[in-house]
Amino acid sequence: MDSINPDGEAAGTRTNAHGVDLNRNSGYLWEPRYEKGSRYWSGPRAWSEPESQIVERLVTRLRPDVTIWYHQPYGVVEIPLGDPRISSIYAERVGMKFVDLEGFPGEYTNWQNTAFPGATAFIVEFSTKPATATATATRHVAAVRGALTPINGTKPTP
Repeated sequence: MDSINPDGEAAGTRTNAHGVDLNRNSGYLWEPRYEKGSRYWSGPRAWSEPESQIVERLVTRLRPDVTIWYHQPYGVVEIPLGDPRISSIYAERVGMKFVDLEGFPGEYTNWQNTAFPGATAFIVEFSTKPATATATATRHVAAVRGALTPINGTKPTP
């Protein structure tokens, strides 16, 4: 999925068309945070946004073993609530720091990791440092393959 926030992407904002920070809108320990108009407003209630509802339905239907949420601008890989092995290997392979982002109420990764035990969802925060898209994509694709190999026992494809 390219983006769960096409309105925000088109407008160049973090929030959706309703002014909600979608990564604060899941049912995981949701609480009202910040004021409407803030770039981190959690919305009027958990799962209030159509985009959040789509994410919830899709993840619930697919139940992925691993989900990687790409954000920016911190240049780190999150230590997840789920199994840290995959994200740790990923961080090592892309040369990024592996840190505890301390999660936020309503965050999708924490919702996934608690709603689907045994699955792992984590955040990769791209940095704002310039890099070529091809080099970045190649490095991250290799990291995904390398991080999953020790877990599922398959050999990565070149």
